[in-house]
Amino acid sequence: MAILDFLTARIRYSQVLPYIEDLERKHGRLRILDAGGGDGFLHEVLKNRGHEVVVLDISDRGEVRADLNKPLPFKDKSFDVVVSPAVVEHLNNWETALEEFKRVGKAVILTTPTPLAKPVLELLAKFNLVNRDHIEDHKHYLTDEEIRKHGYQTRSFLFGLNRHAVYGIELRDELSPWFHIFIVVMLVVLFPKLPPDDLLRHLSAYRYDYDYSKMFLYSYG
Repeated sequence: MAILDFLTARIRYSQVLPYIEDLERKHGRLRILDAGGGDGFLHEVLKNRGHEVVVLDISDRGEVRADLNKPLPFKDKSFDVVVSPAVVEHLNNWETALEEFKRVGKAVILTTPTPLAKPVLELLAKFNLVNRDHIEDHKHYLTDEEIRKHGYQTRSFLFGLNRHAVYGIELRDELSPWFHIFIVVMLVVLFPKLPPDDLLRHLSAYRYDYDYSKMFLYSYG
C-alpha cells in the first residue's frame, strides 16, 4: 500500500460512518452490501459494529463474486444500505451501478473522486504516493450532474477533490477537510513512530463534529 493510500482510505470511510451511525440509531443492526470492497477493510469495521455485511467484488476477495458493470444478483431492496467508497470511477458502466445500488439497497452511500482530482492523483501516482495501478484503472471521473441525474445527493470534500453521494437518506453537513488534512497528516508526519493507541488518543482529543479516530478502526483479529 502506498503511503497516502492508508490516509485517504480512512478519510473516505469517515464520510461513510456518520451515515451508518444515523441508520443504526433508527434501525439497529443493518444488512449492508459493501459493493466493490474486496480490497478494503470497511467491511471489517462494519462487522465489528455488529452488522451483517456482504462483500461483493469482481475478484475472489468477497463473499459474492460479481461484476458491478452488470445487474446485481440480488432481489430488490435486499439490503438496508449499500456502501461503495472509491469504486464507481473504476467502472465502464457506472450508470448501471448507480441504478443497481438503488434497486438492491434502501439507502446508498458512495464516494468518488471529482474531475479536479485527476491531475492530482496522476501526479501522486507518478511518485508512488498513491497506488499507481488503481489510478491508471480509473475509467471516468464523475461530475455532480452525472451523479445527481440518477437521483443522488452529492457534496464534495478534500478541497473539492472528492465527493460523497447518498440516496435514500438525508445528506449530512460536510465534515471539515482542514481537520482531516491538518490533524491526521501532521500527527503521522511529526510522530511517525507514535504507537497506534497513542495516535487514536491524540485524534480523540481533537474532535470537530465527529469522532475522527473512527477513521483508524481496523480489526487485525
